[in-house]
Amino acid sequence: MRFGPPRGYAVAPVGTKQRVMLVLGDGPESVGTARRQARSILGSWAVGPRAIDDVLLVLSELVTNAVLHAGEAQSAAIVLSDDRVRVEVADRSRVAPSPSRYGLDAHTGRGLGLVQSLSLEWGVAHQAQGKLVWADVPIDDAQSLPVPHAWADGAGKEARHAPDLPRIARFLRVPVTGYLRVSEQNDALLRDVDLLLIGERSGHVAPVPDALLDACRRLHDGFAHPGCYRATVRAAAAAGHERVDLASPLPRAGAGRAEAHVRTIEEIEAFAGDGHLLIEPATAEVRRLRRWFVDQTVAQAAGAAPTPAE
Repeated sequence: MRFGPPRGYAVAPVGTKQRVMLVLGDGPESVGTARRQARSILGSWAVGPRAIDDVLLVLSELVTNAVLHAGEAQSAAIVLSDDRVRVEVADRSRVAPSPSRYGLDAHTGRGLGLVQSLSLEWGVAHQAQGKLVWADVPIDDAQSLPVPHAWADGAGKEARHAPDLPRIARFLRVPVTGYLRVSEQNDALLRDVDLLLIGERSGHVAPVPDALLDACRRLHDGFAHPGCYRATVRAAAAAGHERVDLASPLPRAGAGRAEAHVRTIEEIEAFAGDGHLLIEPATAEVRRLRRWFVDQTVAQAAGAAPTPAE
């Protein structure tokens, strides 16, 4: 266990009332350890349920980033002030984090985008032997947060006017909110997979079922993670659209790969909620829409016409 104040942390927010250091476990287990302590502390501070969820998400992302990119988090703290909770996580890497936009083969990278979207502001304080990343989460559940990226109105229409090329899969009337929820669930699961595999290699992980580790290895090593439409869907959301049409080339390796990929994700999700993963089980909406994409890929690869999402 590691405990102690970081060296050279950022100036505390105005109206600071209390600052609590968190005790961290080893390697990937530090994420769950930090979350459990923070939840109890935030409850004692009478922070609202939505703000608690937001703080825990930000804490999870910052500790996870420290584990993935620096080997471990050196310290973590939460700071209560009049209108916000500050999350602070220090590690030994001096490389400043930067938000990532998803590429076609993005595996993870949602972390700082999520931190941005949930925070009033965030930053990095450089230290003698590393850095401290901090983020201020509002504790007024009714507060409106700024949109992290601006998207041009009317974007997302390119799929409607895409040329009728052969071997193109078309996904019609995709619910914008549903798609973003699927993306969030998939990304969270991929981060859990990374943490479990890092823990297995380093020996800093509690025993987990062999079936879970096997599925994690297959997902990590056996699949080129599929392209995504986040920019298009987010643009549609920013423009106020509830549904959007999407299109992409059918997978060269065959639609069966898409089926196997989602089946492996579902195998891993079966362990959600039992303490082995940080993610919650996928909702029925997420499972249904994710399966719909696979079913459409398989059907259109066989020559069927696209069917709109329900």
